[in-house]
Amino acid sequence: MKLLIVGAGLTGAVIARILAESGHECVVLEESGHVAGNCHTEKDSKTGIMMHCFGPHTLHSDDDQIWDFIERFIEIYPYKHKKQAWVKGEIYPFPINLSAINRFFNTDLDSDQARNFLEQEAAQFRTQDPENFEQAALSGIGAGLYEGFYKGYTRKQWGREPTDLPPFIFRRLPIHLDDESNVYHHSRQGQPIGGYTLMVERMLDHPMIEVRTGVAFTACMDTTDFDHTFYSGPIDRYFGWCLGRLPYRTLDFKPEHRRETFQECGTVNYCDEDIPYTRVAEHKHFWPWEEHKQTVITYEFSRECGEGDIPYYPVQLNEGNELFEKYVEMAIKEPQVSFVGRLGTYRYLDMDKAIGEAMQSAYQALEAIGLNDSIPAFFFSPGSSE
Repeated sequence: MKLLIVGAGLTGAVIARILAESGHECVVLEESGHVAGNCHTEKDSKTGIMMHCFGPHTLHSDDDQIWDFIERFIEIYPYKHKKQAWVKGEIYPFPINLSAINRFFNTDLDSDQARNFLEQEAAQFRTQDPENFEQAALSGIGAGLYEGFYKGYTRKQWGREPTDLPPFIFRRLPIHLDDESNVYHHSRQGQPIGGYTLMVERMLDHPMIEVRTGVAFTACMDTTDFDHTFYSGPIDRYFGWCLGRLPYRTLDFKPEHRRETFQECGTVNYCDEDIPYTRVAEHKHFWPWEEHKQTVITYEFSRECGEGDIPYYPVQLNEGNELFEKYVEMAIKEPQVSFVGRLGTYRYLDMDKAIGEAMQSAYQALEAIGLNDSIPAFFFSPGSSE
């Protein structure tokens, strides 16, 4: 079959590679001038430091199949990501751990005492079924930590009140009652030697794959030459925003060069609402096998996604999204098109999940092709991030 894949990010690259290895001709369209999507990395011309051009990323997974697939294309250097939080002029470990709790409350608790302490802090807010982010946070950790670490940051990041956001967003954020300072606890963690763009370029390096960068997919594009399309762009854009635009958050980045190391770890969240940026990334920390005297940092600002902006985070609200549901209804009726990935299914996906879902999607598509069945519009439930 001749297949069209829209988007050369992780999802599109993985799907194209698996389908190509099964003998199918794949044409990959990428609007930007590079592959790898928002994982794109490139060397800073002044310092030689590999930069995460659209925000920092770290590979992490417990799934051996996902990790083995990645390692077919690039060597992974072991790396455990650490980050911190700036709260009212003080730096704390983040996610919150025992050390952060003791410093924030000026206590000297052990793990059991800290657990009891947080239960007391949250007792007056306790609810079995939190209805929103704020309720989930207050019933889990109480007002002190919520007000310090989460409330202002959440407003900046999402541009909404925490009461308007679903509770699962808070549940993605762990609390450690020991001195664990690693962000992730997966058995496999690391960074690709040579960067993410090199990794994706190698995935797409196959005689049955043709990559066309600088080519935008439009709603009126003629796809009759293709037997099926895998679309990883924004679902509302596929239909020309005919019903209106779905809400997304976009990011602005302000890089700066410094002569000396700026911070102790790769990222620092700035939780105070009066500080306009949400976090600062110092890129050299992500590549510990390299040595650099100078440094480059990036200030990250979150705002509402407008026309011409890059959509990063789908905004999912408590009351649901009737507009998105209407687009899903249209997508299901669209012939010979599958909507895949973070933007195609309007969900937040970590890289390991994006790769894993792309692998499963490709295998399900191959099974359908082998049985002469139709390939589904969605391989995973759209809009569900829990």
